Amino acid sequence: MSPRTRLFVLVLLVVGTLGTAASYGWAYDSHLGQHAVSVAFEPVESGTADESELTTLEELPPEAAEAVRTGVEDGYVTIYRNDRDDVTDALESLSRYVRVDGEVYEVLQVADENMTLLGPLPQLTALFVSMGILGFGVASLRTGAVRPLSVAASLSIPGVALAIDVLVTVADSVVTFSGGADVPVVPAATGLVVVGVAARKRDWRLAFGGFVVVMVVAAFAPLLGGTSLGPLGTLVPGSVLFVLGYVAGGGATTLDEQ
Repeated sequence: MSPRTRLFVLVLLVVGTLGTAASYGWAYDSHLGQHAVSVAFEPVESGTADESELTTLEELPPEAAEAVRTGVEDGYVTIYRNDRDDVTDALESLSRYVRVDGEVYEVLQVADENMTLLGPLPQLTALFVSMGILGFGVASLRTGAVRPLSVAASLSIPGVALAIDVLVTVADSVVTFSGGADVPVVPAATGLVVVGVAARKRDWRLAFGGFVVVMVVAAFAPLLGGTSLGPLGTLVPGSVLFVLGYVAGGGATTLDEQ
């Protein structure tokens, strides 16, 4: 591998690594994929509430009671489900009114927010592209060439994505990060790079088969421990990876030949 090629591969590895780290940080900061329950509270006049429709803090789990107290002070409270099912379940089951420190507040359900397609699209795209660049750098390092990538070499890209996904999952179980995220199964989308390489080489059987595998894994991602927007949510941000694979699947073998 020539110095020029090594420098280019190094840039790919650095950009991919920094982009992946920043993308995961963005995902955690924005609580990507987490189910959120938002409840608003409005003070009412004394005697308005029927006792049968009133909940007291003593009836709630301690963390849920604290969330309600915060909510009446700020006007609303948002809790992300994650591992706090008892808190979100308690908020969702509140009666029409709650009593806090002798004051009565009406409970207004603001939102029961699940992940939508457009909401996490920027974060998912950043994750997919960053991992694609990093994997492309690793594949080029293995083969000693930037282009073209063989189908076998392109498998390094979902391999790297899977390793990072496992590493982040393990780290998340050991260290408490600020924010939170329920990140979809990312390696499935990076498989679109392989599909792109196969399409460039006119291996239509492999391209079609790989595409079907990616879509099936995306559809069943919740069973693998992550949320998923389904096949469409994987295909839209992952289309950039298909283009990356298609471009990388042909062309000059090293930078020196260009």
